[in-house]
Amino acid sequence: MPNPTGKNGHGVKQYPPDDILKAHLVKNASKRVKEKLLEIKKEFGLEISGETLRKIERRLEVRTVRRNGLTEEEAVAAVISQVEKDINQNNGPRFVKDVLALQNILLPRNFIRNVMLEACPEGFDKRVPSSRKQKIKRIALTSIGPYAEFCADGHEKLAPQALKMGGNVGLPIYGYKDKFSGYVFLLKTIPDCRSAGAIGHLFLNMVEELKHAPLQLTTDAGAETVWESAIQGSIREVFTPEVDVNSYPPHRTIPSVHNTPIEGFWPWWKLKMGLNARERILSGEEAGLYNGDLQIHRNLFNWIFPRLLQESLDLFRDYWNSHRIRTQDKKLLPSGHIPSHVLVVPEEYGYIDCSVPVDQDAIDEIRQHLTEEVGPAEDFFKWNDADFEEICTQVHHDLELPPITWENSWDIFTPMARELRNLLE
Repeated sequence: MPNPTGKNGHGVKQYPPDDILKAHLVKNASKRVKEKLLEIKKEFGLEISGETLRKIERRLEVRTVRRNGLTEEEAVAAVISQVEKDINQNNGPRFVKDVLALQNILLPRNFIRNVMLEACPEGFDKRVPSSRKQKIKRIALTSIGPYAEFCADGHEKLAPQALKMGGNVGLPIYGYKDKFSGYVFLLKTIPDCRSAGAIGHLFLNMVEELKHAPLQLTTDAGAETVWESAIQGSIREVFTPEVDVNSYPPHRTIPSVHNTPIEGFWPWWKLKMGLNARERILSGEEAGLYNGDLQIHRNLFNWIFPRLLQESLDLFRDYWNSHRIRTQDKKLLPSGHIPSHVLVVPEEYGYIDCSVPVDQDAIDEIRQHLTEEVGPAEDFFKWNDADFEEICTQVHHDLELPPITWENSWDIFTPMARELRNLLE
């Protein structure tokens, strides 16, 4: 029967503006069609078919693996650039594929593998899985949904006691990971990850950014968790009085080796990026470019390397949250998923969102109390005083040095150290 109105019985769909829709599609370009459709429905209340999605992607010129907009030479160069950054050759084609996707460079895994085989075949031999047996008995993890439990811990493989470069220079890291989804909410390098004041402010910073807190926080029993625990307890007391603290305690302490969601994450960071960062850092001392007895060298180290490490942490966090976790048949929690996807649509997997909304007034009140007790946040997170930071920025500009990367970091350190000594001594 003719349909003179042109309406198909499904109603008129309300699409968001093209720029907003395109930004969403680019962000999720590496996900599967079903996952994209679910997130479009959750974000915009819009139900469309896979074919409609493909038409929209073509119209908005959203890149895909098949339509990546690259010549073969450009694609090869993109892969080689990632291979050259991995001086330990720990990263395989899947990691390279996921990291390139974060830069909106979408390439088939087989293409990447072939380029890597041609460029560095020895890396594949090095990455053959080891046969080491797990020493600690593990049990299946359980959770009722995202935000039900955040697991937090410090990582000190780049801390002063690990680097041993002199002058107490180092780059400790602290992180928060959602037990249910595997999503990493925060990775931050800070001057001291054993400071209770620093961790208290760090936790509050995260809550302020998310506008939510977890139902439960799990850490080891270290002294650095004192304020973190107190803040979490206060939030639960005010915003979830109906939740039984015996069933869902605000804060739980367990030995680090059993805090597996975050403890099991650190080896991946170390393997994929941490070892490369450590080798880059230590190469300066080994080459005689760094002297820990010199205050200018220590301060300049703190001007260059924390920002480089934070860039790597941000990149690895983005990679982790957008990569697909392998399927595990015996796992009780979701598997074969992308953390950022299951975090957004837990109901599709039969779970619930357990986030605790926290208003800004409460955050401000907690911040004021914490500052009165331990000092302001900036005191715990600054690597140098403001004057030295400003001088370094000016020297870097005056010497017409290029942007700082891991690859040229010590090449920039040397002339800057020389110029700073001329100015300050």
